[in-house]
Amino acid sequence: MKKRYKRNFIANFIIRFDFEKYNEIDVEKIAEKFQQDFPIIEKKNIQDHQIVIDGAGENKIGSPRIEPTNLIHEISMINSKQDQRVKISDMFFTYETTNYKTFDDIKKIISPILDFLETDNQVKRYKRFGIRYINLINLPCKNKKELLDWNDYINEELLSSNNIFGKKELLQLIHVHNIKSSFNDDIIYTVQSGMPNQNFPASLMEKNFLIDIDGYSKVLMEKNEIIEMFDDIHNEEDEIFETCIKDELRRIMNE
Repeated sequence: MKKRYKRNFIANFIIRFDFEKYNEIDVEKIAEKFQQDFPIIEKKNIQDHQIVIDGAGENKIGSPRIEPTNLIHEISMINSKQDQRVKISDMFFTYETTNYKTFDDIKKIISPILDFLETDNQVKRYKRFGIRYINLINLPCKNKKELLDWNDYINEELLSSNNIFGKKELLQLIHVHNIKSSFNDDIIYTVQSGMPNQNFPASLMEKNFLIDIDGYSKVLMEKNEIIEMFDDIHNEEDEIFETCIKDELRRIMNE
């Protein structure tokens, strides 16, 4: 990370890997392998389905029916503090934490799991992967005017449409931008920003600003290809975040 602050506003960090195809994962073996770091185990099986159309012909519309396909095994492994969770199924692998420190820490956790999936389960290619930072900036405020005032903290370009409806009360405001990566055309960033309202449709009651940055691939990739671009995606997401904020928020993050 190019900039490191004394504190951050990352409410949740998520990294996800979707397998190229269905792989029957030995969840018991995975639980045993990583039990020391993730001792709390939750398991479930999910019956997948597909829609089949019977009797369809040249001039005939068939009758649809739902047919069971694969039984998907899923395991969630949670650390003792319950602020980190690894979820693995026959279709995907995700890691998330509500206590983000550094990206290097994250890589040390997920790399052994990716290696294990490759060596023991032959999972070598992924049809999609993503790295997502959900920043929820919460600041104190004394009145309703301060509740909506982010001029000292957030880039004015993200605030330009806050008052488009005049005197009507603002209940929630979320912008969505989709951005192509500057280093790899196969990487896209979805950036959601604005003032979320956890009590919607009630009035805004907290001074919150969301900067949700999700960088993800749109092509099939080998595991090693993904690992090689980890830092590039992380750094580009860091640049996006820095573009969104102003020096007053940087000062608060360094207090």
